[in-house]
Formats: sequence, structure tokens, C-alpha cells
Amino acid sequence: MMAIKFAFALFLFIVSTCVNAVIIDGSFNAQVVFDQSDEGMWSRDLRGSEVTGKFWYDTELGPTPESGFPHNPYLYNYESETNPWINLILFIDGKTIDMSKLAGLGQDVYSMAEHLLIDTNTNEFRIYKGITTRDSGGGFHTTSASTWIYSPDDYSELYFDIYGSINEDNRYASHLEMAITDYSISTREVSVPEPSSLALILISLLVFVLAHKKKHLRKVNLI
Repeated sequence: MMAIKFAFALFLFIVSTCVNAVIIDGSFNAQVVFDQSDEGMWSRDLRGSEVTGKFWYDTELGPTPESGFPHNPYLYNYESETNPWINLILFIDGKTIDMSKLAGLGQDVYSMAEHLLIDTNTNEFRIYKGITTRDSGGGFHTTSASTWIYSPDDYSELYFDIYGSINEDNRYASHLEMAITDYSISTREVSVPEPSSLALILISLLVFVLAHKKKHLRKVNLI
């Protein structure tokens, strides 16, 4: 009976300590207008081809914004080099390019930069995500990639750059410029327990288990 009461109280505690994290979701379609890439990077010259993509970020994970710019009080700039909170995926020429997972194949992240610029008055935004990786074994293999998304009133453009080197004789590079033809942005809320609340829950569980165990030992000693 005591266990049932405790479980019910714990459930109410969890529900009461949940907070709503706001997730921003975005998707876009674009058309390649300029392709300057090494031979073999893509299956063909991508000029005129379609590119799609999506991005999302949790506002709770973002850094504290710099705001109150003298020329625009509605402008907010979020910038981070250590906290990977912006997710960005491109679908180009049948390939999926996840900007958060370019450090695969035994490579380590060497540097990372993320920027989000928002004008709350006009809803214009700019998103940047760049990452550089290098061979974790000390080899020559490095990769650097960056993406810019611009969506102001007068134009909407997307840039993607990637370059790297396997060795001094084997290098690759690509620069794509794209016109965004359509994009959408939406928000959704996700209820998550606060970290401090989770800690209290774990402590409560531990106290309950220890008290129950102590009571059980007393019964055993009395027998």
C-alpha cells in the first residue's frame, strides 16, 4: 500500500515539474544556380538541380543572445563554438549531408561554429553552421564544411561549401550557391523534466529503497 501511495505521489511530482521546451523546425527547397566543384564530387554539374533540406533547434539549448544592436533593436544574435545546438541536414544529388555528423569515419571535431541571427520585427533570419574535422590518428585527412541560409525580405539564398584533403596529392572541394524557392518554419513544444527535478526524483527513490530495505531487515531480525 505504501509503495502505491509513493508511486502516485512521484507521478504527480514529475507532472508538476515538467517544463515546455520550444523546438523550432524549418524546411526548404532550393535550386542550384552556381556549381564550382571538383570533378567527381557530384554525379554531374548541379546547376539547375533541386536541393532540399531541414533544420531544427531547441531554444532551451541555445546560448544567451546578443541583443539591442544600435542600428536594429529587434535583432538577436546567437553564437556558439562549443555547444552543438543547431541541427542542419541537406539532401544534395542523392546524398544526405548531416552537418552535425561530418566527424565520422574516425575523424575528430577540430572546430565548430554556429550562428543564428533573427530579426523579431521582420522575421528575417540567417543560419550558419560550420565544422572542421581531422584524422584522430594524426593523419593528413581533414574535412571542412559550412552552410549559410539567408532569408531576408528581398532574397533567400543558400550556400554550401566543403573541402578537404586525404593527402597532399588528393584534395577535393565544392562550392554551391542556391536560390531558396520555398521554405517553412514552425514551432512545437516538448514537455521535459527539469534537471533539478530529476535529481530530486532520484534522491527520493533512493531514500524510499533504503527505508524499505531497513524495514525488511528489522522484520528478519525479529524472526
